[in-house]
Amino acid sequence: MIEIVSATRLSASEFAAKSALGLSLNRLAFDGRLKASLAFANRTGLPAIYNSRIVAPGGPEILVFVHDDVWIDDHFFANRVIEGLQHFDLIGVAGNRRRVPGQPGWPFVDSNFTW
Repeated sequence: MIEIVSATRLSASEFAAKSALGLSLNRLAFDGRLKASLAFANRTGLPAIYNSRIVAPGGPEILVFVHDDVWIDDHFFANRVIEGLQHFDLIGVAGNRRRVPGQPGWPFVDSNFTW
């Protein structure tokens, strides 16, 4: 099983209807390998939520930590996670809201690698 761990300031109904992750999880509900562990109406920092799930006994082999504003558009998401973990111990994606022309990577604004 793959457990998707997230926290949101939204209520359960708002999360399911309005958040990118909530809508994504609704679309992925067909895949029985995915389970969501969600903290609704959350005011706790993400590290506390994530770390509590890491140390909880009896958890799944695979944990995926996701912000509530992330879209998961791949219907084969579980397959992709399993495939990635066959090659690496840890996989992840990082992003940035800022995008400028000619940007060589998400943290840099120019080819001089300026942050």
